[in-house]
Amino acid sequence: MNKINPIYILAFVVVVFLISISILNNKENEFKNLNKYVIDLNTKGKIFSEYKNNWFNKTAIINKVDRIIKNTAYKNEKILKTQTNSLVRIKFESNNTKLLNSFLNRVLNEKFLLKKIDIEKTSIYLEIGLI
Repeated sequence: MNKINPIYILAFVVVVFLISISILNNKENEFKNLNKYVIDLNTKGKIFSEYKNNWFNKTAIINKVDRIIKNTAYKNEKILKTQTNSLVRIKFESNNTKLLNSFLNRVLNEKFLLKKIDIEKTSIYLEIGLI
């Protein structure tokens, strides 16, 4: 019977140890990459949730539109507002270009999904999406 040389056994153990360390390092790098991916995905999800709450909240959009329309600077001007399930239509008519400019700036500075803007010399027509 032949005996197994202890050096072969020691070399085998060392090789298995080196291979297991290499595999462990690869798995550790994969775990770190997946962890970074999950953290990035969570932050993107939070950002999307904030966007959804700000841009797609019907009641908040309607309240913002009403607040703009009921501004005291526009009380003597002709403002027509119609609302459907998916749109709010506003027609603002005035001969004062400063008021038209002010109204347009207020609307453009809010977080609205503007579907249509029609600007003429004496009027502004807007369609604001609610969905």
